[in-house]
Amino acid sequence: MTLEPDNGLLQLEYLSESDFAQRFQAVRVGTHRRGIRMERIFWDALSKFAKEEGTTVARIVEAAEKRFPEAENITSVLRVAVIGWMHTQLIKAQLHNDKNAVNNLVRASPIPAIALTSDKKLLAYNTPFLMFIQANLGLRSSLGLPRDLRLTLDVQFDDLIRTLEANENRSVRTGVLLGADEKRVRGTLSVVLAPAQKAATLLGYLSAQ
Repeated sequence: MTLEPDNGLLQLEYLSESDFAQRFQAVRVGTHRRGIRMERIFWDALSKFAKEEGTTVARIVEAAEKRFPEAENITSVLRVAVIGWMHTQLIKAQLHNDKNAVNNLVRASPIPAIALTSDKKLLAYNTPFLMFIQANLGLRSSLGLPRDLRLTLDVQFDDLIRTLEANENRSVRTGVLLGADEKRVRGTLSVVLAPAQKAATLLGYLSAQ
């Protein structure tokens, strides 16, 4: 799908005249049959909706009638229901893809790397980071990250975000203190903003001080 500008206008190349063609379909709802006329593209989307949710078009029509019994036009309810479902699916897909992109960037790094959220939670980390923690905090290699792992930045998270936004996301270095139990290790993080995240997320690449 492309949206190529043409003299300031977008070309909606994914649409065709057949998408607008009206199609009449009789649907059994409970004990009665209901005749519904909608554009083909909505029928196609409604069928996809039903298949993905493990139900039938008739059950969706029945649910729409019960949810909005005063609606004068059931087709309007169905159109909105389909768009709402597709919008929800799109958001889920975007969140999944964003998280995968961050995980891939972290795991592909040959040096210790993490993805850090504003509440100091590790969204992702790689094997070199795990090995760094195990070696410097005296943990057994068979263990994962300690549950009480603490991470303290020398620069406030929000300040790093503002700096990165102002300098076109050129990396910024900050000291970091990592600790678990009574053990501590200092390091330096080179941080950048993670791509396409809904909430501010930092990618940090760790080196020992």
